[in-house]
Amino acid sequence: MNNFYWPKMARNMREYCKTCAVCQQAKNSTQKPYGLLHLLPIPSKPFTHLTMDFLALPAIIDHATKIHYSYVWTIVCRLTKYTLVLPLPDGYTTDTLVSLFMSHVYPHFRYSLDIITDNNRLFYSAVWSGFCKLNSISQSFSTPYHPESNGQSEIANKAILTILRAKQL
Repeated sequence: MNNFYWPKMARNMREYCKTCAVCQQAKNSTQKPYGLLHLLPIPSKPFTHLTMDFLALPAIIDHATKIHYSYVWTIVCRLTKYTLVLPLPDGYTTDTLVSLFMSHVYPHFRYSLDIITDNNRLFYSAVWSGFCKLNSISQSFSTPYHPESNGQSEIANKAILTILRAKQL
């Protein structure tokens, strides 16, 4: 092909794609969110501000207790990046989360002031809201696709998946 025609052809393809209605509707935007990031304030003390998220995994069976686990709950301190990873049994409820929080999280993060979570229905429940209110913990909910709000939990989830993939090899 003659190099003389290549720039003109490339320009024509770009122009066609810009004006094609099907191309514009089917294509996902790769544009960053508009405006400046509004980062969360840096906590002044360790273990006072946490982020939480759930991660679905292939089903794992604990042969000693015969319990099936298919999720993990990642809890991250926003200041120190200390991470707790707790397995969750199939059919877990808000009562399960409160119980796990009191037995595994509270000894480490006793003085939690703020917890950032995604918009999971369990964190909107009356049981979890009552638990937070009873312990003077403010709840904050992250917005999807905004890493400045709950990005630390997402990073922890990626690290967990990387470790699990490496174990399979």
